Amino acid sequence: MYDYDCAVLGGGPGGYVCAIRLGQLGKKTVLIEKGELGGECTNEGCIPSKHLISYASKFWHLRRMVDSGLASGNLTPNMGGHARKSREVIARLRQGIAFLLKSYGVKVLHGVADIPEPGVVEVVNGGRARYRVESIVVATGTEPASLPSLPIDGKR
Repeated sequence: MYDYDCAVLGGGPGGYVCAIRLGQLGKKTVLIEKGELGGECTNEGCIPSKHLISYASKFWHLRRMVDSGLASGNLTPNMGGHARKSREVIARLRQGIAFLLKSYGVKVLHGVADIPEPGVVEVVNGGRARYRVESIVVATGTEPASLPSLPIDGKR
């Protein structure tokens, strides 16, 4: 007897979309994520970058209007305000992902997953919980790779 039809390891764009689809297909699914839902793209990469680019573009256009005499005023960017708004956008996207997962019956567990043997997933988060699963999808994303001529120093 299985606790879940499928365990999805990783809550990034590959993992949460897979888990939602499994839920849509009626599979009893658990998604295990060690960090925040949404993965690298939502939390540190694509979304924050696009938000910053959009802000910079709007600011540039406003500055051009002032420079051309179509508007007046002394414009200065408010990076603290931008950072706050960016965090709000990211939080709203994470909430949307969590809502979709819940809507399709996907159980979300926060912790680090381990596969000690076939058909078994252990989740470590303070304690250790063990689940028997029929299938496991590994969608843990990537990690940066260091180049021999350009090692990652953790500063830049």
